[in-house]
Amino acid sequence: LSEKILILVVDDDPDLRTLFKDIVETWGPPVDVRTCRDGREAWELLRRGIGDGVISDLTMPAMSGEELLRRVRYRGVNLPFLLTSAVPGPQTRLMAQRLGAGFLAKPFGPARIHDWLDLSFAH
Repeated sequence: LSEKILILVVDDDPDLRTLFKDIVETWGPPVDVRTCRDGREAWELLRRGIGDGVISDLTMPAMSGEELLRRVRYRGVNLPFLLTSAVPGPQTRLMAQRLGAGFLAKPFGPARIHDWLDLSFAH
């Protein structure tokens, strides 16, 4: 019996949190989604081992997506991580790649998230 994959959706915009949650839930394989308002909230879950993958906005108060990603990688946790941003700087994609994360510039369609989920969790 396989456990459901748990994806953390992290964004300070409540509408985008809901949108990304809905997109992940329509992916196909059984999946649970927990939403977090910022990186700090997500970090509290991740440091307790809660979460199999993360979709996070880059720019948020309290803790940015980049800081969250760096903390996860610093602890040696190699879970799938997707950073998103409406205003990515020229180095954003490179930073994400160096830290083993995916990156999508907003806006993007549901298929882009489904593709990332396929790549990250195809067993």
